[in-house]
Amino acid sequence: RWNFAGRNQHLWDRKRMFSRVRFGDVEAQVDLTTKTGIALRRGVPVTGEAGEKLVQKAYAAWINDSFWLNPLAKFFDDGVTRKLIKRPDGKSDLLISYSSGGLTPGDSYLWILDEAKRPVDLRMWVSIIPLKGIRASWEDWIGLSTNAQISTRHTILVATLKLTDVAGSATLAELEPGADPFAALLSKGATR
Repeated sequence: RWNFAGRNQHLWDRKRMFSRVRFGDVEAQVDLTTKTGIALRRGVPVTGEAGEKLVQKAYAAWINDSFWLNPLAKFFDDGVTRKLIKRPDGKSDLLISYSSGGLTPGDSYLWILDEAKRPVDLRMWVSIIPLKGIRASWEDWIGLSTNAQISTRHTILVATLKLTDVAGSATLAELEPGADPFAALLSKGATR
């Protein structure tokens, strides 16, 4: 679970690959495998083309926002190449290129690592930013109960992206007690 930059609230069920994204007065539940789901505005189902657009907006938010939470999860996907780049000082950085997948295939990222091999900076060559090699910091690391390490602050030029309300657990029920938060997605079936 995390909040991305005060804009999107996420709940991710890694086992079933479901995501709940809340933004404004919308809640969308997305099956990340099929990219289908349901959307509600103020608790009322949104159907048809309007509902589909909200589900796709939630999916796009999940793709972007989960990168800032845990980019390592995508390092070994199909279409990803990994290459060590030697610096003049003998240290190595990691270049990750995505030829497919996600929403912007063709993007590349150079991870600058510290002595413990933890990312401290990222250089981006991405289609949505016209500047090439732009820097994003990886700061304010926290440890979750699952032993995952998460950077909760990223500075890009003059903007800062913060991840708040970051939590993880071994099971979804531990993270979100009570009824299954994806019951509506399971009972209604996903829209295309």
